[in-house]
Amino acid sequence: MNWVVLIFWVGLVFWGWFAFSSARRLRWGRMSEQWPTAEGKVIKSKIEEVRSRHGTAYKPVVIYTYEIDGTVLEGNKVMFRQHKHSYDVARKITRRYRRGTIVTVYHHPRNPRVSVLEPGISRGNFGIVVFALVLLLAWILLGLLL
Repeated sequence: MNWVVLIFWVGLVFWGWFAFSSARRLRWGRMSEQWPTAEGKVIKSKIEEVRSRHGTAYKPVVIYTYEIDGTVLEGNKVMFRQHKHSYDVARKITRRYRRGTIVTVYHHPRNPRVSVLEPGISRGNFGIVVFALVLLLAWILLGLLL
């Protein structure tokens, strides 16, 4: 098999997955505004440092419990957005959701294990989907030119 063709198909699968997962996050963010709610409680709130070759970012880690139909569930999604932030933003999020805080949990009506504390989307979510789709389209056009 020609290496160019192999690289094209691997890239197509990767960019296709990236576009699909970004679009799914956007869709769930939009849908979450209409999800049912339950009362929950934050059981853990901390900041994790994430190092990469691009620098250091910070990830707010918020774990909460909530009960649906007598079953206690655990969630960790604050929002359907990027999860790496500056230290100040991560600190604001963990201060808003300190351990012991009573919270409103939005959960998927058919799969209550999928939950979020802040429903909706941001411009950043939409930008990622557009970016992923542009890259996927560019990759397909590159494949047609080869």
